[in-house]
Amino acid sequence: MIKVGGIVPFTTIDYPEKLATVLFCQGCPLNCPYCHNQDLKSFNDAKDDASFDEVLDFLIKRKKLVDAVVLSGGEPLFQPKLKNAIEVIKEKGFKIALHTSGANFKIFDEVYGLIDYVAMDFKVPFEDYDVIYKGKEDILKSLIKIAKGKVDYEIRTTLDPNLLNKDKVLSMAKFLHEKGIKNYALQLCRATDDYKFDKEKAHSFFIDDEFLNKIREFFPNIVLRK
Repeated sequence: MIKVGGIVPFTTIDYPEKLATVLFCQGCPLNCPYCHNQDLKSFNDAKDDASFDEVLDFLIKRKKLVDAVVLSGGEPLFQPKLKNAIEVIKEKGFKIALHTSGANFKIFDEVYGLIDYVAMDFKVPFEDYDVIYKGKEDILKSLIKIAKGKVDYEIRTTLDPNLLNKDKVLSMAKFLHEKGIKNYALQLCRATDDYKFDKEKAHSFFIDDEFLNKIREFFPNIVLRK
């Protein structure tokens, strides 16, 4: 039904105030330089659809231990049968959280009424989105859907010092504010062996109080994850 590239059995951080299981969907068309799930980018390196039955059995056995299922990735919105999978999981009594880039609005629109929480990554200024994904109009539609909808949400930006600077992040905050977004979070980028930068310098740059106070002009309750 959906291609699952990995599972985290228990998490307390991926769905606010819920104990959840994370299903990582296989496949993502975005080109994020800081991606920590490179093994999930390919649409081919996954178990076949029959594995969803195994995943469902896994979830049922944990029904008394977890409240929710988080669909992450990769990018879940490129699973053609995502709606069907969500319906089946919800029938088993789980709440559903979706972690997404918003990059496929057709599927997002299909599943929006079924999900209980959505965390959407807003990666770069809207005008720069072609660097990441050649379909930025879908990004905008998804943001507007979230802003006007009733599903709990968080929009978040990873502060990649190779991709963003303070002016760009400020322009992103202003853009989101103008679209009606209320909940925004910034998270510090993590360097890896394959993606390096001066972590200490980069982090001190972005967590400067003057910079954060400018963000608070648009989002007084901005969340910063270090």
